Amino acid sequence: MPELTGLRGLAALMVFVSHLSKDGLIPAFFARYYSIQGVILFFMLSGFLMGQLYLDKQFTNKNLHGYIKARIARIFPLYFLILLTSFLISNYIYTGFYYDFRNQVKFITGLFFLGAPYELWTVPIEVQFYGCFILFWYFYAKEKRNKLTHLSLKRKLNKNESLAKMFKDALKNIKNPCATTLFDSNDKIVSFSMYPREGTWKKMKTTICIPNNNI
Repeated sequence: MPELTGLRGLAALMVFVSHLSKDGLIPAFFARYYSIQGVILFFMLSGFLMGQLYLDKQFTNKNLHGYIKARIARIFPLYFLILLTSFLISNYIYTGFYYDFRNQVKFITGLFFLGAPYELWTVPIEVQFYGCFILFWYFYAKEKRNKLTHLSLKRKLNKNESLAKMFKDALKNIKNPCATTLFDSNDKIVSFSMYPREGTWKKMKTTICIPNNNI
């Protein structure tokens, strides 16, 4: 989103200034107050953009595969290149290399995104967030789909008086119905609920209540 370019630039500047401060090029004050804030701002923007890009899409295999491919292409190539190159250099070429991965535990935790040292520390956190976002996207899409389905059914019943009457009469004759409704004085559906019972109803586990003024 072009509108967020300024905020991203500000976050990058904050991180850059904090590194200058840590290297002693500018006062230590900047490292103390701008480092974490800049990283947090990056994480907030990342979460917002993920929601904007994917929460309006259906949670389908195609969209999920596209999401995973995009995340892998964004993170994995450069990260693994730096990690493996640093491991080879620090172990076999120059032991004084800045990105020192002679410690195998440090290398393995970085390899599996459990944690990473140096400037790479944010990458495992970002990958873990991408995994958690899949679960959030799934439940968000499921809840959204249930609400849209029941709102559509409610509108159809309220527009078709004969169908609504048949539906209401059928519910009266069912003992312990799986589907329940609440009608107002004009036989308009005020709420519509479905909950699991035996058999095929187990697949329809959802409940919704929508006021008439939302129709």
